[in-house]
Amino acid sequence: MDVNMDDDLTKKLKTWSVAPGATPRFNAGVWQKIAARNQVREQSAAYGLSGIIRALMMTWRGATAVVLLAVTLGAAAGGIEAHGVNAHRWNTLGARYADSINPLAISSGAVNR
Repeated sequence: MDVNMDDDLTKKLKTWSVAPGATPRFNAGVWQKIAARNQVREQSAAYGLSGIIRALMMTWRGATAVVLLAVTLGAAAGGIEAHGVNAHRWNTLGARYADSINPLAISSGAVNR
């Protein structure tokens, strides 16, 4: 490449400037959108609950209470789910047992042993 051509390009690039054309009220519009989103967020129940939890977590007693509550709720949810799964399994096993002793099902070959 020609050195003279590089100099011309460098001169042209140095004179080139870009002036972004933001609207005069652009910053105000951005802050209005942020304020509107914060207002919606602050009115939600989850935000209120998180504020209560944050306040409780400030002391060790409150933190212990939150952790114990979370563990208790988790264990209760797990127990409810396990109960449903176990009930379904017992019903399935009962039906399979009934089929295994049913003479008609045995003679037709419907029972898998």
